[in-house]
Parts: sequence; structure tokens; C-alpha cells
Amino acid sequence: MRHEFETIIYEESEGIAYLCINMPPANKMKSQFLMEISMVIKEYALTTNASGIIIYGSGRHFSSGADVGELLEFISSHTIVEDGAVTHYPEWYLDCKESFMQLFHMKIPVISAIGGFCIGSGFELALSSHIRICESGARLGLPESTFGLLPGVNGTFRLSEEAGFFHAYELIVKGSLIDSREAKQMGMIDLLVQRKSSLDYARKLIAFINEHCSDYSFANRFHFLDGFKEYYFS
Repeated sequence: MRHEFETIIYEESEGIAYLCINMPPANKMKSQFLMEISMVIKEYALTTNASGIIIYGSGRHFSSGADVGELLEFISSHTIVEDGAVTHYPEWYLDCKESFMQLFHMKIPVISAIGGFCIGSGFELALSSHIRICESGARLGLPESTFGLLPGVNGTFRLSEEAGFFHAYELIVKGSLIDSREAKQMGMIDLLVQRKSSLDYARKLIAFINEHCSDYSFANRFHFLDGFKEYYFS
């Protein structure tokens, strides 16, 4: 089964569901993506019978984040502000936050296979997965503050949960990008692999979890991740 949309390819093959960010070369997230991703998650990912979901980017990069100029215009034209306070948020924004959270609460492994740039909204999507497998040389971060914004689709608290409040606060306020090795040390990613191999390892990890687990959950993911590391990297 394969469904191609303007910015996303959703496919199920050999028991695994693939969600591909398909806007090469940089996979920059335009407003169309932010609307399509909610639809794809709700209509396909959440109802899948697959044994796991892999999120990845077409080409060299996972995602270089949102198209900031278009995003600012899109936000301003769909947001209502009265007396200095926001009284109505765009529906696509609320849908995106909700769908990312629903993805995070799935009962099957959700893995992001990361290469190249994984920043901004792209990193927030990766943080909504259970496990992040990252290639050497990748760059990660939430640079929204450098454009006068804050991460808007759950990235602030998910990064705090994974890397700790201090690291999350510093990275978000500064808008810094860090390399994959530093991200691993901070706990932002779970497995560091060679370039062009993250997708293959994501498939292997799902197979490993299915072989050794009948009751997978987000809470026990590290048990299976540790076993996987021992099997493949010891």
C-alpha cells in the first residue's frame, strides 16, 4: 500500500509503515506539509496494523524545518489577536499539535531515522517518535528563537523530557544547532550510526522488538533498545 501526497509519501511494506517527508533536497516544511502530516497521521498511521512506524526524509536531510517566511505569513493570517492576547489559533496548528501527540502515544514502536539536518518543526516531529536513530554528521536543534518564534508543536516539553530542562532551555533560548555526537551525549537521540544507515537500523530494530516482545510500550523501549545495542554493536 502506497499513498503519495504533495509533501508526504505514506507506505506500508512487509509489516512496517513508512512516513516519508518528501520535499527534497532540504525537506523544508511548508504550510501544505503541516496540514498533510496531520491528515496522514490520523487517517493512516493511527489505524495501521503494521508492527512499527519509521519516519524519515527523502534524500540527504530529515528536514531543515519550516519555511519561516511562509510560516509567519500563514500564522498571522489565521490567528486572531484581541487586546494583545491570542483568542483563536489556526485549526491546522491545533491539528498538528494533536496529531504529533497521538503519534507519540501509539502502542507500536515509532522510530525516526535521521540524517543531515533535523531542525525546527522537523526535529519536533522526530521528538514525537519513541526512538531516534541518528547518522554521524547530522545536525539537530530548535532554532525558532532566532526568528522571533518558539517551538510550537510540543518540542519544548518533549526536549525537556529527553535531554533535561537545562539543556532544553539553553538550546531553545539560543536556537543553537548541535551535531549528532553532542545530541547523543545530551540524550536527544538514542542510537548513533554511520551515514546512510539509519533507515536500515530502524527496520532491524522493529524486527528485533517484534521478535523479543509481546507487550511493547513507550515506557519499556529502553529495555529493547539496550538488547538491540548489545546484539548489533557489542
